[in-house]
Amino acid sequence: MSEPFLDLKLIPEYDGSAKQSVVEWLEKLELVCKLRGVSDVASVILLRLSGGAFAVYLQVNEEDRKNAKKIKEALLAAFAVDPYAAYEQFICTNQIINYKIQNN
Repeated sequence: MSEPFLDLKLIPEYDGSAKQSVVEWLEKLELVCKLRGVSDVASVILLRLSGGAFAVYLQVNEEDRKNAKKIKEALLAAFAVDPYAAYEQFICTNQIINYKIQNN
């Protein structure tokens, strides 16, 4: 049986920038693959990476590049925000918002 058709435009590219959560991106990618019946998630990940995220992919050894779990682990290690940093970002953002509100 052939692999189901997947329009790659359903999955945005991921470049590793801070404007996009790697966790959310991976969840969406996995969901689209599941809904479309795509089993080769590793190949889909490769096709949607660019910039720093693609550079991380290239650092994964060749055998592990066929394993979606290993690619996911590498991307999460490189781009996921740890809980402490996430809390610091939250506090900083709230302080900026409060400052803007008070000074308008």
